[in-house]
Amino acid sequence: MKIKKLAQRFIPFFMALAMCFNLGINTFAVEVPNEAIPLPQQSSEVMPLSSISGYAQKTITSSNAYIEVPTTSSGVGGMGITIETSSSSSGSMDFNGAPLNNILTSTISGKIALNKGHYEAHNLIHDDSVGTYYIFFSNIPAGASVKVQVWIYG
Repeated sequence: MKIKKLAQRFIPFFMALAMCFNLGINTFAVEVPNEAIPLPQQSSEVMPLSSISGYAQKTITSSNAYIEVPTTSSGVGGMGITIETSSSSSGSMDFNGAPLNNILTSTISGKIALNKGHYEAHNLIHDDSVGTYYIFFSNIPAGASVKVQVWIYG
């Protein structure tokens, strides 16, 4: 009978002690500072998922009003295009740009000044088969010549 009374007293004590250990371990796990957790190191061999680059420069006229921008691209991803113009003429011209035979890569269109014109487009999309990106210009005044520079990047 004494053993039964002894067990009745010590069983709740051991259960309470076990709960304290359990709570202590959980509390310790929650309180680990972030500085103590090692972070994975980045490899210098990590490659981007996509890339595109291209540049072209040409002087255009109303009879020769396009520019071809050869590109190198890989993967599917984001792209940006910048166009800059310079001319002794004033006014503006319209443009439309797209790669031929490629429906995934974004097209562009707009109006740009003949002299000191600047156009930027971001958040465009390219794939790995862009090839040459063509930009066609229209409404160039007769007799005007315009130096056009185009950068494609991403």
